[in-house]
Amino acid sequence: MWIALRRFVPIWWPRPTNDPHRLPATLMDMLAVLDQASRIDPDRGRVYRWYADDPIAGLGDRTAADLVRAGETSRLLALLREIEAAERSARHVRGK
Repeated sequence: MWIALRRFVPIWWPRPTNDPHRLPATLMDMLAVLDQASRIDPDRGRVYRWYADDPIAGLGDRTAADLVRAGETSRLLALLREIEAAERSARHVRGK
């Protein structure tokens, strides 16, 4: 987990937890979304900007950060997995 923390600089920091050995659930969700998005686009800078700034039409024109804060991480991760699968399938068809 700490490797993931070093890999992704938090764009916003959720409320701290009282347990110093447990990351807040919102931070865990943010890291999961950033990790999944980086499988689609390995450029971390673009992933960070997408997470914070780009509205997602299929999810109410809210940003990924908005969705995570609203507790809708599972919907967002499902969409990212669909995109990754579609890209993988397209690469397979193209023979790459």
